Amino acid sequence: MNFTLCSSSSELRYTFVEGLPCTNKNMVDSEPFVKVDKFNKKDSTRASNHNARKLLMSSNLMPQRLKGSNMGRKHLKEPGRKLEFVRTLLIDNYDSYTYNIYQELSVINGVPPMVMRNDELTWKDIRYYLYEENAFDNVVISPGPGSPACPADIGICLQVLLECWDIPILGVCLGHQALGYVHGAKVVHASEPVHGRLSEIEHNRCKLFNDIPSGHNSGFKVVRYHSLVVDAESLPDELIPIAWTYSRDALSFIETQKSDVPSEFAVGSFPTKPKNGSFSPFSCSGKVRSEKVLMGIVHSTRPHYGLQFHPESIATFHGRQIFKNFREITEDYWLNSRASFIKKRNFDYTACMQMPNASRLRTEVPRHRQLVSNSDGQLYNKISRRKNSESNTSSSGAVNMVNLLHPGIGVKYLKLRWKRFKHLAGQVGGAKNIFCALFGHHKAENTFWLDSSSIEKRRARFSFMGGKGGTLWKQLTYKLSDRSDTTLKGSGFLSVEDAQGSNRNTFLEEGFLDFLKKELMSFRYDEKDYEGLPFEFHGGYIGYMGYSLKVECGASSNCHKSRTPDACFFFADNLVVIDHCSDDVYILSINKECTSTTPWLDNTEQKLLRLKASATNEGEEPTLQAFRSSQYQGSFVVDKSREQYIKDVDRCLEYIKDGESYELCLTTQMRKRIGEMDSLGLYLHLREKNPAPYAAWLNFSKEKLCVCCSSPERFLRLDRNGVLEAKPIKGTIARGATLEEDEQRKLQLQYSEKDQAENLMIVDLLRNDLGRVCEPGSVHVPHLMDVESYATVHTMVSTIRGKKRSDVSAVDCVRAAFPGGSMTGAPKLRSMELLDSIETSPRGIYSGSIGFFSYNQTFDLNIVIRTVVVHEGEASIGAGGAIVALSNPEDEYDEMMLKTRAPAKAVTEFFTPIFDKKQSPPLVSQPSSPPSFFFSSLFLVVGGLRVSVGSTAMASSLASKPFLGGASRTDGFSGFCSSSSDLRTLSSSSVQFVIRPRTPNKLQVQAAGNTTGNHFRVTTFGESHGGGVGCVIDGCPPRMPLSAEDLQGDLDRRRPGQSRITTPRKETDTCRILSGVHEGVTTGTPILVLVPNTDQRGRDYDEMSVAYRPSHADRTYDQKYGIRSVQGGGRSSARETIGRVAAGALAKKILKAFSGTEVFAYVSQVQKVVLPEELVDHHNLTLDQIESNIVRCPDPEYAEKMIAAIDAVRVKGQSIGGVVTCIVKNCPPGLGSPVFDKLEAEFAKAVMSLPATKGFEIGSGFAGTFLTGSEHNDEFYLDDQGKIRTRTNRSGGTQGGLSNGEIINMRIAFKPTATIGKKQNTVTRDKKEMELIARGRHDPCVVPRAVPMVEAAIALVLVDQLMADFAQCHMFPINPDLQDPVPQPMVDLQDPVPPPMVEAAEAAGVHI
Repeated sequence: MNFTLCSSSSELRYTFVEGLPCTNKNMVDSEPFVKVDKFNKKDSTRASNHNARKLLMSSNLMPQRLKGSNMGRKHLKEPGRKLEFVRTLLIDNYDSYTYNIYQELSVINGVPPMVMRNDELTWKDIRYYLYEENAFDNVVISPGPGSPACPADIGICLQVLLECWDIPILGVCLGHQALGYVHGAKVVHASEPVHGRLSEIEHNRCKLFNDIPSGHNSGFKVVRYHSLVVDAESLPDELIPIAWTYSRDALSFIETQKSDVPSEFAVGSFPTKPKNGSFSPFSCSGKVRSEKVLMGIVHSTRPHYGLQFHPESIATFHGRQIFKNFREITEDYWLNSRASFIKKRNFDYTACMQMPNASRLRTEVPRHRQLVSNSDGQLYNKISRRKNSESNTSSSGAVNMVNLLHPGIGVKYLKLRWKRFKHLAGQVGGAKNIFCALFGHHKAENTFWLDSSSIEKRRARFSFMGGKGGTLWKQLTYKLSDRSDTTLKGSGFLSVEDAQGSNRNTFLEEGFLDFLKKELMSFRYDEKDYEGLPFEFHGGYIGYMGYSLKVECGASSNCHKSRTPDACFFFADNLVVIDHCSDDVYILSINKECTSTTPWLDNTEQKLLRLKASATNEGEEPTLQAFRSSQYQGSFVVDKSREQYIKDVDRCLEYIKDGESYELCLTTQMRKRIGEMDSLGLYLHLREKNPAPYAAWLNFSKEKLCVCCSSPERFLRLDRNGVLEAKPIKGTIARGATLEEDEQRKLQLQYSEKDQAENLMIVDLLRNDLGRVCEPGSVHVPHLMDVESYATVHTMVSTIRGKKRSDVSAVDCVRAAFPGGSMTGAPKLRSMELLDSIETSPRGIYSGSIGFFSYNQTFDLNIVIRTVVVHEGEASIGAGGAIVALSNPEDEYDEMMLKTRAPAKAVTEFFTPIFDKKQSPPLVSQPSSPPSFFFSSLFLVVGGLRVSVGSTAMASSLASKPFLGGASRTDGFSGFCSSSSDLRTLSSSSVQFVIRPRTPNKLQVQAAGNTTGNHFRVTTFGESHGGGVGCVIDGCPPRMPLSAEDLQGDLDRRRPGQSRITTPRKETDTCRILSGVHEGVTTGTPILVLVPNTDQRGRDYDEMSVAYRPSHADRTYDQKYGIRSVQGGGRSSARETIGRVAAGALAKKILKAFSGTEVFAYVSQVQKVVLPEELVDHHNLTLDQIESNIVRCPDPEYAEKMIAAIDAVRVKGQSIGGVVTCIVKNCPPGLGSPVFDKLEAEFAKAVMSLPATKGFEIGSGFAGTFLTGSEHNDEFYLDDQGKIRTRTNRSGGTQGGLSNGEIINMRIAFKPTATIGKKQNTVTRDKKEMELIARGRHDPCVVPRAVPMVEAAIALVLVDQLMADFAQCHMFPINPDLQDPVPQPMVDLQDPVPPPMVEAAEAAGVHI
């Protein structure tokens, strides 16, 4: 494969680009720029006149006032000056690394970029700010999940890349793929997914890579997060490769820190010396070997760049230099192109962007969520005013996270008093004794203890404990409302119990975090009150936030309702603090400012002094009343079996392979009934066996809820200096039995490529989360991939820090990062959506956070892992692990079980004294096989006999019978339903299927609607996302040569992914003939053709499984059958037509061989682009003319217009319809039957059964209604051979329902594809209104792929009619006075007809 290499974008300045004004209101939408001197990959002898034509096209894009002038050159001669700042529009593709780019650009550009989600504004709005307001100098398109071929994934980006040809654009990862895709390149699966690993990069030294080394051992190593790549072989001429790597040479982070990079990394042959002092964008040539992976591209005539790797990653070398170079490219582009550009720049927007809150701190808002106002209120308020001058609201999609005191909040003045007791903790036996003495009575009800039980290497220093008692004490209990309510996501019910025991219930429309933020902002205090205190919690809220609160942080929904409250907090006005470094003990009390007495401080002081006096020796523990229930024995039971968990890991790996996620943190739960027990005793045992720096005890007695947590992981901390810190853990391995083994295990973890990839991905995610709330340039990673050792495991830990911006609150910081990235994966939003679809139970408190929010806006929160949650007599433990491309499913299961070992063992040991130790139960048991669905009253009525069925086996047997269903499934119920979710809607106690026979002695259930034809019968089978599709052909004549290759040609014309204007689903559609052919010849028996499905992505339809797609068959299928196959539309999908096209290819072969009959179809209309009929010569039309372009229009000029029309809607996630014209040449006369089976009626039935068809006409069609009889009639005449012909063909080749021998001419209308990437209102299966953005891969216009489908449908009708005609009309000699001779086969049979048969036939007047 040959590449033409372009070294520098700064050289990509052409005379037809220079001098363009900033505002170009006459931009040509359908005609993109093309390169004049086109580089060649395959054919170096392209016609020069074609290039000349494109040159003229590009010159037409010049503003009229610049043509023929030297204005551009004059401007270039003027001395330029650098811009003081560069203003960037950063388009966020719902990624979790976008704000890493934001941080880099803020530092480099001198002003923060403006961040906009890819579905937040219309193209009209973007164009207004780019071209009328001159608000931005360049555009950066972020990474993101999914594919650029999916409108829901890429949003407005494709249109920006197409339309903004005169604005510098840099696309990263998904943005890079979008640049390739929008210009016609294919985006395909990489040879292997690469996530969180590094590669050495070679580049062509273009300006984007100024001052950056290139090649093997050069030091230029970059981080890659991608499963898809731009196919280098498919690059169009206008895209030039500028960087590449080797797929086999991905390195771990540790490997890049060593000098011995693998020596097998071979250096290719690339240009290294400039030509005439500078690189020519077209003169360089070189070869990129097939094993190379494309890492960078540039457009030949536009300042558009794409990078597959992530320059913003913490581990990428020279990443900041790339962004600096892009700034310089932007400056040079504008200063050289527009001398007056600086004067035109809109300084109002620059001032707006320099404001502290100009970055528009955002929450992760899902695509279909109601958008609310942004924080800067300037740029998008102008949009709102421009759209509606009376409106004072905005819908930009950002969440206002600026700290402004809500006017309705009452101000609370607090006074802090405290005392310190030096070295007291050591004198009374430590924190455990203090807690038990002060708060251990009455089962430790309504108490808390943030317990730094592991303080090695100064991982933690302080413990905080307390209970109910002060006048300001209260308990908050929050439960989210119905998850199906899409208009109030995050809303819920708050119950507040005060110190006096009274309760107040409130519905919070804005959610719990908004309430907590307002509460903290209402406090007023004197900072001098806590001067001298070495810790950050001085009183305030302490408790937990459950994982389900993710819906308040941008997640689209919660699929599972938590059994525990979604948040529980105490307001702690009295607390005890222990400094584990000095053993000092502090007691603190908050009161209203007017209160002067401190009774709690005095009483607690006396208790501590008595405890000191009673301590006879160090470590003596007070006696606790232990209570352990003996009622519940046995072990923990995991929600999912080993087999099911491994299957879930495989699903995660498929998502990763398809680019939907970089990393998925899969979890499950295990449970054990324990009844009534001493929960505090359990926690004390757990902290002893598995001490941890962020351990915690919480007892919400009213909720019958205790949390025993031994977490080693900090989620997020904010100190009084405004420093944020996160310490994610990714990578865990068990401790060794000996010192030597333990050290080996530690090194094994340190050098694990898989664990390093996990950790690096989460570090970059946390940098992103902190980058949303921190000052530009302040986010850093002081510790990357350190290994920390705990009682049972080694873990890999990193530390990320940043300086909080002054305009955001403590709760804003938590909202920006919750849930912790180590529990979700990346990108966070998409990963949470996918995990919700895989996991079958709520996470509850697990994966959430426990900690405090101090009244002075500091906080410290952990990640809830290694935790036992005791709720209503049941103990549960959550565990999981990060799934990455390098994961092994069996190893992932083992790692998940390892993480449960410490808490599960603590529970089991705590109960063991009740039993005989020799018979103590195992820690964890596997669940039995999933319970079978039992039908207690299933029966069939057959011929008056009632047969009861009382077992799943019988139901499975019945389901496998042909009259009840198709191929069997592993669940044994394919005959009854297509998914377990549908079965759950049926009653498990009584399900009846009654089949009433037509006759008392025979059961007849006819399969309706899947078979066509009477003599040449075709039955299609299969569904879009099943195992495969195909057909059974019955009635094919014997002794015909036939192979799979005869059918494959038409299947290739029908298959998806063949061009940019078709669905990007990648299927080879390779067919196999399984019966009816022997040694390459048909046998006359049924022919079975099978095409396996290989690129199913049923997960794209998860949301559509509960919501009906507008104008799709979803609702009608449910209405008719009460059940449907959700994925891909099932039988309503166009994939069903594979069987028809395969059978149609055989039918065309028969027609051609027998009578020379040919069927051709082509696209004659795409939306408003209509091909005039007179431009197509039907008599001489060939397949080559039709297949000369991707839209299948035989006229090249109109083909380009049609492609442009499809491209215009494709990038918007829209769809359009069109018309396919079909002709039949050399059709024998007399085919068809009068009255009900007229030939045109059969044609209409055949083509109207194709998906998306909405109209059929033949001959003059509806236009004939405008003519008179004399104008419309086709007059007869005799041709040179004496045959009766018609001078015109307004009848379209049929008369009286029979073919007349003329060319049959018909047109079929196809509607726009129903499944689109735009928001649409719809209704769910449970009758609730919602908004839907359909995902999946769909054609923006179906007509290019409908061409072979139409041909097949018509050919099947003709063969069936031909056989019927012979059967009825040609068993006896014809009437030569009125009938033309019967067509004769045009191919020789295998064996000659026996002479006696020939003689007998000739005697009867039939010639053989």
